[in-house]
Amino acid sequence: MFKDRYYLEVQAHTELKVQARLNAKILGLADDLHLPVVATNDAHFLKHEDHDAHDVLLCIGLGKDRN
Repeated sequence: MFKDRYYLEVQAHTELKVQARLNAKILGLADDLHLPVVATNDAHFLKHEDHDAHDVLLCIGLGKDRN
């Protein structure tokens, strides 16, 4: 379906102890399958001024009061 456009993803979440082990496995799999790897990070909004709207959406999704 995605001929020549399939990548494996690694992230650097240092607070997650298991992340380094997962990344090592992903890099090994990429090597075995000859797939490219892309390093990414979570992005939840594009502009700083979108932070409040994102915060409200999180509160709604978690059933929390924003205050």
